[in-house]
Amino acid sequence: MLHKSFLAILRRFEIAVSKRVTAKNKKNNSSPCVSRFSFLALSFLALAFLALSFLALVFLALSFLVLSFLAFLPPPLHAQTPAPNILVTLAPLDRKTPVELSALTVDADILESAGRTFANGALTWKVHNTDTLNDATILVGFPSQASASATFDPTQFSAFRMLVDNKPVVLAPGTADIVYGDAARTVNWYTFELTLKPDEKKELVAEFSQDLGDDLFPRFTYGMLVGNRWKNAVGSARITVNFPVETTGEQFITLDPSVPAFDGKKMTWLWQNLNPEADPGVTFIRPSLWQTLLEKRAAAAQKPDDANARLELGRVYQTLASQASPRRDNFLAQAVAELETAARLAPDNADATLVTTSKTLALLYEQRAGAATGPRDVNYISLAMAQWQKLIGTAADADARKQLAEDSFYLALDAHTRGEYEREQKLLDDARNFSPDGAGPLYTRERLENQIKQMHLAAARADIRAGAISNALRRVRAVYGDSFQPATNMPANALALNHARVKTTGNQREIVLQLLPYPAPSDAIREETTQVVTMLNQTRAGQARLDADANGYTLTITIPFSGDADLRNRLVKLAAALPARSDWALVRAALVPAVLEFSTGADPFAQRVHYLEKVDLGNGQAAIQNTLNEMSATIGELSRASADDQEAQLKLALLNHAQQWWFNALGALTLEYELDAGSGAARTWTISLSTPRTLAYDTQVIRGEWYMVGAVAAVGVILLIVLALAFLTRRQKN
Repeated sequence: MLHKSFLAILRRFEIAVSKRVTAKNKKNNSSPCVSRFSFLALSFLALAFLALSFLALVFLALSFLVLSFLAFLPPPLHAQTPAPNILVTLAPLDRKTPVELSALTVDADILESAGRTFANGALTWKVHNTDTLNDATILVGFPSQASASATFDPTQFSAFRMLVDNKPVVLAPGTADIVYGDAARTVNWYTFELTLKPDEKKELVAEFSQDLGDDLFPRFTYGMLVGNRWKNAVGSARITVNFPVETTGEQFITLDPSVPAFDGKKMTWLWQNLNPEADPGVTFIRPSLWQTLLEKRAAAAQKPDDANARLELGRVYQTLASQASPRRDNFLAQAVAELETAARLAPDNADATLVTTSKTLALLYEQRAGAATGPRDVNYISLAMAQWQKLIGTAADADARKQLAEDSFYLALDAHTRGEYEREQKLLDDARNFSPDGAGPLYTRERLENQIKQMHLAAARADIRAGAISNALRRVRAVYGDSFQPATNMPANALALNHARVKTTGNQREIVLQLLPYPAPSDAIREETTQVVTMLNQTRAGQARLDADANGYTLTITIPFSGDADLRNRLVKLAAALPARSDWALVRAALVPAVLEFSTGADPFAQRVHYLEKVDLGNGQAAIQNTLNEMSATIGELSRASADDQEAQLKLALLNHAQQWWFNALGALTLEYELDAGSGAARTWTISLSTPRTLAYDTQVIRGEWYMVGAVAAVGVILLIVLALAFLTRRQKN
């Protein structure tokens, strides 16, 4: 069709152009060839113009269709609980009406059938045309939005029939606005036309049967808020709910908006001159469940020491507590009380009763704790676990172990969020012991292994912050294996020289080295150091001994010698027995001085002492510094790792701590040298790790026996003087 239209347009254009060109050629006597060429060019341009116009029209048409389709698409669906379908009062669509509602009544009978609760009854409206001169024809009906949170759909009731003058009325669709709260909206209405003569009063009736569902706590609500659309206030309103048997107020869960009158079988709300502001309603315990509760109460009251009677009553309260309600905590408390009484009354040999009671109570606590995969109340979990523990070794052993594993795993996750890693580890171990292959839905074998890893890593980070590096390394190696090392250039069990005391006498040198282990004393470090002591003793150059305290180890080496050459040879042998590691390099440097001269001599009157020792710890310090430099390079590489690389981040934290520890240890190192050559020839020096230090001591000391001779001579002289004085005194008297 379209292509034929285009061809027709093109043909007409061609004829018109041809005529014009022919006329022009005759007038100008032009060549027909040129005219033909001009015609073809113009034809081509015209065809292109028409094609582009056609495409533009097609694009606009398609755009309009797409937008129209999108406009009529239904709104996106959301996963939510559907709004309840309730009864709603009759109201005019137009608020400017001369008709008033003089009376409104609701009579609803509650009954139960096949596990479902129903409300059957009738709604009555007495309307009055207040215009005494004119007829009134108005559109009335029921809004599909019965309240802010409920709907009205007559097809969703078991039965709903509107009667006017005792004749059924067909409800027709309509629209009008409603106002609930501060928001106004336009909604669908179910309507019919009502005509009243001047000053006429008429009674309208609706019969209904409403299925309230199979909930434990069904609710009957009557939507009244739209009743304020009538002229003036509602003259009177009465809503009556009849229950199947005599009951008490305890059967009612909630009463809105006020407490109605109640005579034991029916409740009634009654108002005069009402401007509706709320929707009256009642939530109640399902009649059959209420009757069961009364029967079980009576049985327990008749036999208060009967465990089974208490158990049955506790189960009813457990059922009531299984659904959210304002009285849930009260039902739960009563269930717990009855079930605990049943457990206490159960005979010791009645395994079945104990199992049933404890399991029921445990399940009640589990229910109250919350969903397995959601936030849970740890207090109720603990109560449940106490009941499950009673079932270990009984017929319910398998169920008990499975639930204990599940609960232990949840409590472990809770402990993890609190930073209680030791407790978390115990709970994870409990979960695995109760059910090695998992329990589900929360606790699975794969999740257990992953949680153990996360627990160790989190605990390691906390230990690093607290300076507990040994614990941190233990945690990290539990994840990455025993071969995990923050850096390959630093041994796992390193020792830092913290203080050295070197005492030299005429024929013996005692060296006392205080060694601090990194990160802390351990059996492994002590075993390695003990092996070093063994190797030192095997040299036969001296006697080595190791003592341990809370902070580290004290290595004492006693070296006998006959002269300075012998002493130096012995020191070299001992140094060669030390491990070829950077952390022992300082010990080796402190053990073997760069220069050592020591000699003593004597003549008849004096003792000569010559001591020269050059202490140079440079080689040892350089070895440690090289290790620290390599550590800094490794820290630089790890600093560029991803924040999600947990292994790299832990290595980085451990290396930073280790590097700072070694810097502090080197800064605190002191060395104390003491010379005691005898006869009072003694000297002490205290040096630190800095530049080489030369210790020199040369002296001559008078031999001790000459001091004795002098003392005897002095005493003799004194005695002679005393005798002389005595002799002179005696002569003077004579």
